[in-house]
Amino acid sequence: MNKGSFYVLSNGCMDIYPDNVRTRYSNTLTKQINIPLVESNSLWLALESITVEHSIIQYKDSDVTHDILILEDDNTSKSFSIPEICFENESTFLNFFISKCVPSFFTSIQLVNGYISFQTNGSYTLMSAKLYRFLGFTDPKNLIKLGTNWTDNRLTQYNGKYYIIDYLAHKNVMTADQPFELNIFTPNLLKIISPNIKHYICGGGYTNILAVVPLNHTASAITFNPSIKKYFMASSDFITSISVKLVDEYDLPINFTIGPPTIVKLRFKEMMNNDTHFYVQISNNDSVDVFPDNTHSYFKSKLPKTINLVGKWKITLTSINIYLRT
Repeated sequence: MNKGSFYVLSNGCMDIYPDNVRTRYSNTLTKQINIPLVESNSLWLALESITVEHSIIQYKDSDVTHDILILEDDNTSKSFSIPEICFENESTFLNFFISKCVPSFFTSIQLVNGYISFQTNGSYTLMSAKLYRFLGFTDPKNLIKLGTNWTDNRLTQYNGKYYIIDYLAHKNVMTADQPFELNIFTPNLLKIISPNIKHYICGGGYTNILAVVPLNHTASAITFNPSIKKYFMASSDFITSISVKLVDEYDLPINFTIGPPTIVKLRFKEMMNNDTHFYVQISNNDSVDVFPDNTHSYFKSKLPKTINLVGKWKITLTSINIYLRT
């Protein structure tokens, strides 16, 4: 039987694929993988392991140019944006935030019993909605978005883009209504996608996911070795190159800092194609337009096509990923 394994590295074959990055890359194999009988659909692939440094950027791509903006009485302004870096923990971020924003933007910033509190020092302190949520402010009644009702002409260009937080503060002090969570915007899992396997049913559509990897944000590295190797039919009877992409639970790119290469190990096996088993992947994010009442604990998914099961079939759960977010 034709079988074996090989590695796919994000810093491999850079002369052929100069745009390779840690979350999206391709490798050319040193030797072509094929099977003797062409068009037999008997070449299968499975994930054996993945290793990648856990250096996900916690805050990225704000909805505006600057996260904090202060308009001074003399018509000058100053601004600050959180850089795209990976903070080790909440304390690391808070110390950085204080060093950059006190006293330039705030009189004080404190973390009290897990809640961020700050004191403003400007008559017009503007904050982006994303940073406002990131710091733990979620109560809708505390959101005053700039609009045409503000008569100060300096605010016109910021209408609909910022919250003016001085008018929300009590004696210039604001305290978040949710505990500060550094990883509020970071993924809870990553999906390993490869066009080298055939699409299969996933919720309301089709996908070519090799594996779903849960993330532990307290670990310095992401390592995953599935105890049971799930084989998927290859998209071709021969393989000369492999492509891998890592996305989050919403199929969005994961933003890593520059670091060591991502290492993926794949297995291949020659197996006769049969219809005795197949995989279907579903999640609570599927079919929300059809089932708007879906929740994390109870949901339905409308498949893209009817599956006709002739004879007697059994169903089993091969894996489940559950995450909690405050």
